[in-house]
Amino acid sequence: MADWKWAALLALGAATPNNAAPADLAKIIELQQNQAAASNAHDIESYSSLYTADADVVNVLGWHWRGRSELREKLGGALSHRCSRTRA
Repeated sequence: MADWKWAALLALGAATPNNAAPADLAKIIELQQNQAAASNAHDIESYSSLYTADADVVNVLGWHWRGRSELREKLGGALSHRCSRTRA
């Protein structure tokens, strides 16, 4: 597995608070699973729908996207080309 994938997996695990209420924790885990499924399917529409229209997203490489539409445009190209064989 590429080094950046390990960093992403660690970040996802670190993003799950230990003191979250059970219902909140279930929603966080569901969101993480939906994000991984959309990423693995290389489905930018499903992936970007998990973010608000005004989201600020910074990935593990430091790339910064402002808003869902920029995320869809920039990450969509990566998912369909450079990262077309990657899995979360």
